[in-house]
Amino acid sequence: MIKNNNSNKVLIFGSSGDIGIEICKIYLKNNFNVCYVCRDKNSYKKIYNKLFLFSKKLQRNSFEGIISKKLNETALIKILKKADKNQPLRVIVNSIGVFGYDEIVKFNTNKFLEFIKINTMPTILLNKILMKIRYKKRYVTNILTIGSSSAYEGFEKTISYSASKHALLSSIKSINKETYKNKIFNTLINPGSVKSRMGRKIKNQLYSSFINPADVAELVYGISMIKSPGIIEDVFYKRIIK
Repeated sequence: MIKNNNSNKVLIFGSSGDIGIEICKIYLKNNFNVCYVCRDKNSYKKIYNKLFLFSKKLQRNSFEGIISKKLNETALIKILKKADKNQPLRVIVNSIGVFGYDEIVKFNTNKFLEFIKINTMPTILLNKILMKIRYKKRYVTNILTIGSSSAYEGFEKTISYSASKHALLSSIKSINKETYKNKIFNTLINPGSVKSRMGRKIKNQLYSSFINPADVAELVYGISMIKSPGIIEDVFYKRIIK
């Protein structure tokens, strides 16, 4: 762990992904203490090495990793308590997500529930736990979740994926009506197709037209820094196809 004295802290889930690592970098660049969550020691080392090389150029930032094989409620409680212990947790970013195809004639209930578990549930549980463990703490925490343009419009043979992202959008709109009283605000950022390992799985689209992960990270950071009595609840970051 590399330390600094900054009071700003961000907790990032899904940091091993192409969007996630760019989000880590932009918060480091802006002098945040970054706490990233990863699945195992192998991903921990990969992320650490990337951030170490990046932060070495800046000569002023800090980061640490938390390894958690699971992201159920019990695991998330431990992660949030650890991250929220010594510094105010001002920003939480959830970049967890999976993509896949399924067509109606081969629809599988278990696969559908797995998409909901990974793409929808983490943000819901984060809000539930955060409301409990810091009920009396009055500082503002912004939770930003990376969704998908599929939240607005389903695409062919992506039933489970599109449903999980639309459910995420509806959930966040409902959650905000409760959590704002405790200064917990949620934003869902729904980009179009992104240049990433996940993006390469997308069929019948021109990869060169996809959004850069660094641009998504810029948007995440910008929204998290807005200081106003209002809230940006969801954003459709649409790619331009020439």
